Amino acid sequence: MERLILNFSGIYENEGYEWENTGEIWDLTHLQGTDGYLDPETEEYLRKKFRERCKNQGLPKIRILDNGNYHYMSKLLLETVKEPCYLLVFDHHTDMQPPALLPVLSCGSWVLESMEQIDLISGVCVIGPPEEAILTAKGILPRKEMDRVEFISEETLHSHQAAEKLERILKKTDESHAIYLSFDKDVLSKNVTETTWDQGIMDRGQMAELLAICGKGHQLAGLDLCGEPGRNCTKVQCAVSSEMNREIIRLMEPALSAGQD
Repeated sequence: MERLILNFSGIYENEGYEWENTGEIWDLTHLQGTDGYLDPETEEYLRKKFRERCKNQGLPKIRILDNGNYHYMSKLLLETVKEPCYLLVFDHHTDMQPPALLPVLSCGSWVLESMEQIDLISGVCVIGPPEEAILTAKGILPRKEMDRVEFISEETLHSHQAAEKLERILKKTDESHAIYLSFDKDVLSKNVTETTWDQGIMDRGQMAELLAICGKGHQLAGLDLCGEPGRNCTKVQCAVSSEMNREIIRLMEPALSAGQD
């Protein structure tokens, strides 16, 4: 399927990303102020590029966003969606922490900012953070947002109750609303793939089980993937990460294709 790869760090120059290089790659390595925090001028530049692309030919539903420091790009991509959607986030972190210094979009704040600023998001479920991080996020969330947020903790993943809980959550969502899936591979165990962040415990079997649930009963408005390894990783590490990109896309392909001619 058609895909767009956003190359901020230069990671996709590694020979392990042979498959990614058969898709459309935007070389964004020249941009300033993108690593973890997004400079406001650069943010407007990227927003304008997306608007132009949407106007001229549309955006592919599959977007690969480099490593987890660039997960904030999901917010800019969510802004291009023109229909109500439910946001599903696979991540070892809540990404609901306001920036510590200047009020700029960051990889740690993008979920919270998306909820507050994008009216078409009907609800959010974050899958994978530890319970302690979830409690911290709940202490930060504005009261008006609390009813729109669900969490499936790392502890729930460990107890093998995550699939049942995810099914209950999605049954409550409006079937006419599409799912927007943003997947950070740091939710996965290091035995599966390596990223630049501390990682969770999810294995490939559990990932497949949960993604199958995500693809049932709803169309998919978009699929974002991030969580590549560091710039200086080996060809083998990159090849493993690339394999995971392809596996996630393959698992979600029926939902991605739904509604298309």
